[in-house]
Amino acid sequence: MLKRIFLMVVALGVVVFASPVWAAPVLGIFESDDLQGGTFLTGLWSEGYVGGNPDGVGNGAHAGSWDSNTNTLYTQWELSGPTLATSTMTDLRTGGNGLVIFQRTFDTTNAFLTLKAGQAWDGGDGDYTVDLDFYAQTVQILYQNNVPVFAESTEAYTGDFVGFAPYRLTGQASGALEGQGVSLPAPPPTYPAWEPGGVPSGGWGDVAQIQFLITPEPATLGLMGAGLAIGYVCRRRRR
Repeated sequence: MLKRIFLMVVALGVVVFASPVWAAPVLGIFESDDLQGGTFLTGLWSEGYVGGNPDGVGNGAHAGSWDSNTNTLYTQWELSGPTLATSTMTDLRTGGNGLVIFQRTFDTTNAFLTLKAGQAWDGGDGDYTVDLDFYAQTVQILYQNNVPVFAESTEAYTGDFVGFAPYRLTGQASGALEGQGVSLPAPPPTYPAWEPGGVPSGGWGDVAQIQFLITPEPATLGLMGAGLAIGYVCRRRRR
């Protein structure tokens, strides 16, 4: 009986991890090189303003790693496709001084994160594509005399690896606004292109303190754990 259950558990593992394990992304926590022990590059971001509105529905987020040694974008990672869906503002200013906070959620229908080969997460299958199913942002803008003097953001996102169904990514990052432009055809050189294409203006800045957590799907672990637990109980009963 125990042997039969053991074989069932092994079979379950084969089915669940049907993707070629040798080529799957490496499990673990990966951090950008501005954090202690980090192994990959920070980056640059842009956001295209639909209709010129910095908080307009449909504004598109676009970010990528930036190699300052070669002046090259996207050599290690690229995020593209999230579009602003909802935005809630909390105004904490008094007399024109203080914070304005935006809580923003994005549509991820066509949102993807690409992790490039040759990095610590590379299991030997080249680039990996993560199909994002959640992307949210908190933006804090500091005002002095009703004039914005500083802006920063934090982002959180999750998604599944395309072609490696049990594998899931959870990520977070922070960003700082460097500039905004109106009626410009593109952001300054070196920054990611505005999305969606053809927007009249947008903002741009730096991405820092990035973290990626790569794990198997929790449901998968639950199934495997349940199978092992059954085997343990049966073994106890046999004794």
